[in-house]
Order: sequence, then C-alpha cells, then structure tokens
Amino acid sequence: MLYSIDIGRKVNWKLKLDENIESSFKIFNNNIILPVKKGKIYIIDSRNGSILKIINLPADIVSTPAIKGKKVYITTLGGRIYSVSLSEDLVL
Repeated sequence: MLYSIDIGRKVNWKLKLDENIESSFKIFNNNIILPVKKGKIYIIDSRNGSILKIINLPADIVSTPAIKGKKVYITTLGGRIYSVSLSEDLVL
C-alpha cells in the first residue's frame, strides 16, 4: 500500500498495489517514479495517487531510480541498466 500523508498526519490518498516495493522512489514533475520488484515502473500522480503509466522491463528491478533530464535510469537483477524516457515512454 502506498500512502500520501501531509505534515498534519492526514491521509491525502492511498493506492493499493499488489506488488513488492523493495526500492526507493523518486519525484519528477509532481509524479512519483516507483519501481517494483517484478520489473515494473509505476508513474503515479503525487497529487491524487492515480497511476499515469506502467512501464514494463524484462527483469526484476533491484535499484532506486536515477533521473537526469527526462530520463530515468534503473538497474535490473541481471545487472543491466535501462534508460526510460519519461516523456515518450520508450525503453532505450
């Protein structure tokens, strides 16, 4: 379960994901970049918790994403580094 909680401890929204979250997330343009173990990257609107995109990679994700410009870089369990364009949804 993913929660957005304000400084006064009020729950703004919550999102149920049937996934194992083992990495940290990043924020990019009001969006949460959330990798999950089963090779998916969720792009979630941080304002309301809606899923904007799900990007599938061919292997389990074991790292926290790094962001440079409009690209996110992520390492999979097989040791490969993937670059994903956040603006065009392309895996490079």
